[in-house]
Amino acid sequence: MRERSPGLSPKEKRRHLPPGRRLTPDEILSRTVSPINGDPIISRAYTTKNIIGVDLGGVTCLLVDIDHDLLEPEALNLISSPKVKKVVAEYFLPDLERSSIVDTNSVARSFAEQAGGRLAFAEQLAQNLRALEKDVIVADIANKPLYEYYKALRVGLAGFTTLTTATFGLAGLPIPAAISAATSIHNWIVEYQEKKGNGMFNEEKITKSEKLLFDIEEVRRIFVSKGLEQLAHNMRESGQEDGIIVALYPRAHGLRIADMLEHPGKRSNTLKGGLAKAVTPGLEYTLREYEYGSSNDEEENDWNLKEIQKIRTASIRPTNRRLLH
Repeated sequence: MRERSPGLSPKEKRRHLPPGRRLTPDEILSRTVSPINGDPIISRAYTTKNIIGVDLGGVTCLLVDIDHDLLEPEALNLISSPKVKKVVAEYFLPDLERSSIVDTNSVARSFAEQAGGRLAFAEQLAQNLRALEKDVIVADIANKPLYEYYKALRVGLAGFTTLTTATFGLAGLPIPAAISAATSIHNWIVEYQEKKGNGMFNEEKITKSEKLLFDIEEVRRIFVSKGLEQLAHNMRESGQEDGIIVALYPRAHGLRIADMLEHPGKRSNTLKGGLAKAVTPGLEYTLREYEYGSSNDEEENDWNLKEIQKIRTASIRPTNRRLLH
């Protein structure tokens, strides 16, 4: 990538995160060897099957495929490496508890029943990472019962329809029937793809047709990719360019998040992210970092929310960072 200025200082260069570059299995293996004896900590077979690697300006981002049933031993070996500076979880029990998913109200219970193994996996992950003394970051908007409500409405194109309908109504114009019809067809396609595991839920490839869709599941991926960019940016600024970020996501999500990291300047993603925030009030478009230890007012150790950082779609530069203790 061509630099904006040949005279940039090292500090200035770190402020400009280049587009991600996909890593080969050999590169992933070379970057994850034990810093103690140089031995591999994950196998080639596991790497090829379960890991998608992206270089973010020198920071290694590894998207590790998980199935919400069991955190495999090789995944634990990878996370336990001192080279791994950040662990990003799709679901993390303290984050779900904080957002009232694990609660007694009927909406939360309904979500918990639908979530099934995801909640059990989130609890297992909290226990494993506590033992490894690793901080955990959550960048996902799917941490509230409210998300399931928006998902049931298939928010995305539906949000665009709502804004368009309101605009036509305020202007005193008839609402085009084509808009309502397009929304119904779009939502049916997305729901069908999710059930069948194809289209935007295909674990092997990204199809051209899915890029025409706009669904809240895609919005999740957009903000996770931007969150990972911000983490890499923060690590570069703090001199951790050789560090590793491990993000635990199912393959269909990981494949598309990696693609977004490789193509961060897509205007369509910026527009989709901005529109989604406008029509989904109440969701958390933030990075939430948790650490295990005692809080100021409690003697017993527990997971505590350490920092919140807003995720922006238009810029990777960290803004509105708030230390909580």
